[in-house]
Amino acid sequence: MQLLTRADLTGTNAKQRRYESIPLPWDSSSGIRLRSLTAKEHAQFEASALTRKGGINTDALVRMKRRLLALTLVDESGNLILSESDIGAMEDTDGGLVNWAYGEACKHCRISESEVEDLAKNSGAIGSDSSASDSPKNSESPTAT
Repeated sequence: MQLLTRADLTGTNAKQRRYESIPLPWDSSSGIRLRSLTAKEHAQFEASALTRKGGINTDALVRMKRRLLALTLVDESGNLILSESDIGAMEDTDGGLVNWAYGEACKHCRISESEVEDLAKNSGAIGSDSSASDSPKNSESPTAT
């Protein structure tokens, strides 16, 4: 086995992305193309679910799967096909398609399900700046007149 060198980790070759085309399991004539994340993009993806106080941003956690797809789905030329603004637009996309593509993107980018599960588990133990509740915040409470 040949060990990686500093140049392998910081040089030009280290900055090349990996790409993979994967057919849909239910329609082999269609598929997706994925690109790998850089170390910086991977860290930013994980950090996107955290608040500045170290808590969990539940809104970001809910969008996490769609956000990873926006960061990894590319066309034949390697150009991203989705943007940050498309994340909300994918809310009504078939959940089975999103879940399948997210699973493939996790495998391609070496993101383990346990990383995401750990964030979700910790969301109950750590305070959150964002709540899924529709109840009013203290400042929104009605006042008696």
